[in-house]
Amino acid sequence: MAVNAPAPATARLPRAAVSFEPCHENSRESGKMAMMSLKNDVVVVNGRGGTVLYDGASGALRTMQPAPLHSPARSNFLVSVTVGDGLYVMSLGDGGYQTPYFQALVYGRQPGDRRAEDWHWRPLPSPTFDHCPDHDDCPSSRYDECYHDVYAPTGHQVAIGAYTVVGGSRIWVSATTGAGTYSFDTASGAWSKAGEWALPFKGRAEYVPEHGLWFGLSDKDGHLCVCAADLATTTVPPALLHAWEDPPAPPEAWRTTAARLLPLGSGRLCIARFFETSEECNFAVLAGVEVVRDGDAGTRNLRVIRHKSKRYNFGYDGVKPL
Repeated sequence: MAVNAPAPATARLPRAAVSFEPCHENSRESGKMAMMSLKNDVVVVNGRGGTVLYDGASGALRTMQPAPLHSPARSNFLVSVTVGDGLYVMSLGDGGYQTPYFQALVYGRQPGDRRAEDWHWRPLPSPTFDHCPDHDDCPSSRYDECYHDVYAPTGHQVAIGAYTVVGGSRIWVSATTGAGTYSFDTASGAWSKAGEWALPFKGRAEYVPEHGLWFGLSDKDGHLCVCAADLATTTVPPALLHAWEDPPAPPEAWRTTAARLLPLGSGRLCIARFFETSEECNFAVLAGVEVVRDGDAGTRNLRVIRHKSKRYNFGYDGVKPL
């Protein structure tokens, strides 16, 4: 059951609290920037690995040590998530067809460094994906649908389909085409295999503590969906408990470029969908939804209340959300 809201009204973007401009260099790659959230702060990395943190509470900017090897701005993102006080980032190497590079931005003292504690990038082990059984027969259209293509050490191609945080300290990453789901323990720094199955989400899934459930966008149709009550104890492929249809489909002239689910707290979520038109106009539609329970605590009584939606135009600037 869903309460539908009217079509999104066009709104102006609010005045920016801070703006970041890329450096103008001959190299297109070095002029790129990547922005990631670290709790209430924003981390900005340029193509050379230079890192700046914007403190959302104080409005202050501070520089940090540059990313040591692969700058997240120069390669495709696979994972960007905050666990504890650290930002964990997985991306492809600069060549684009390598084992993914995994690193974390953490606060503390670097090994062997006697200087005061500070923010720094720490390299982490990358997951070792199993062989993809469908690789040889995989149609080329499957690769076209996912730009998160990476290669396993065996040389077979794997794709990152979904990821989330489980138990507050583990990062789960699902590889598509039958390669399974892998778990990284941020405390021990070790990878393990969670199962042969994949999470039923597309991109990042969010744990909503008010309901004790994981919410995300379905890997089937992109609709809002909810998954198992406790992923940490599951030994079987997690199944979708609910999936809610979106409002009427957008016009055919709107080409979807990305979709993200953003938690707002207290069971409220924001669904951000990014579009472009044949005229290369870029815009986003932000839709607010609230998940509530009717009656007892059973998951069958979940209901979605749709709040207003707004469209924000970016003009002709290229916007590619991470």
